[in-house]
Amino acid sequence: MNSRSPWKPTSGKRLLLSLGGWVGSALSFPFVPPSLPAQERLTLPELEALYQAARDELRAAVAAWEVLLSRWQRASEEFDRIPPSNRERRNAVFAQTQTLAAEVRSQERRVQALEQALREARRRYTDALVVRLDSLLGERNRARTAQDSVNLGVLITDINHRYQTLVAEAEDPRVSLERTYTLVRDPRDGPEDLRRKAAQEEYRASQYRALLEEIDRRLQELKEAQRRDRSARDFLAGLDRFGDSRLPVTNPVRRTDTGRDPAGVPTVADTAGGGRPLSLEERIAALEVQKGLAQELMERALANAAQFRRWAGGGLDRARV
Repeated sequence: MNSRSPWKPTSGKRLLLSLGGWVGSALSFPFVPPSLPAQERLTLPELEALYQAARDELRAAVAAWEVLLSRWQRASEEFDRIPPSNRERRNAVFAQTQTLAAEVRSQERRVQALEQALREARRRYTDALVVRLDSLLGERNRARTAQDSVNLGVLITDINHRYQTLVAEAEDPRVSLERTYTLVRDPRDGPEDLRRKAAQEEYRASQYRALLEEIDRRLQELKEAQRRDRSARDFLAGLDRFGDSRLPVTNPVRRTDTGRDPAGVPTVADTAGGGRPLSLEERIAALEVQKGLAQELMERALANAAQFRRWAGGGLDRARV
């Protein structure tokens, strides 16, 4: 019996993101998420609490899935060790593996649902931070005194830090190496075989097109975060003209060279040399490379599909692309 893991969660690896203390006057700002009725006005602390709860729930679900998977693997290994002559024991252990496999699949579905819930909680929290940060940045030229500017700088520093942390936490889409294979024509292929291969290439092209759209959305998010970060830094850099640029600094999430955050949870962020996280500029550049690769692979798949259909005596099926 194969004891290889049947599934691996795609998220939940960075579930203990350390966050600093709140600046109360900034976080009492009410925000109405687009997905909620207008009467349900949530503050930033409430949205943060929902985000943390979703993260904690996913972490617990992943831990439960890992326990179930470990039990299934042990039962599978035990089944392999039982001699065929001991039919009674083999049947009992086989039944146990079947029961555990069903529980693993059930927990997989729960984890996947919680991953989606976490993404939605993160989106709502990020949207609220964007609204608040843009509002604060819009106040930059209205500060009347040096102290007003310093107070505004404290709020901008805090909200921008939280916003940038959430943006950095999300994984960047990338081309899977498993998708880079190329179908070839077999001398024994008939028209149906060739059309089937054409359909496979057209399906792959549609996957690359979807990936390109995902990359474009992520690039837009990163570029907007970069623009807001520059605006915040430019304002903070100019505070010294008021004679006091001493701003309280929130504690950023620092990761060691081992790829773990302060709580010891493995992270999923891309890292540069020495284990440091990639900057926004580096992530944008890396995504541009991924976009070029996905575009090239999509065009190659479309060309292959067209060639297979010519061999089969038909044209490219645009409905599949």
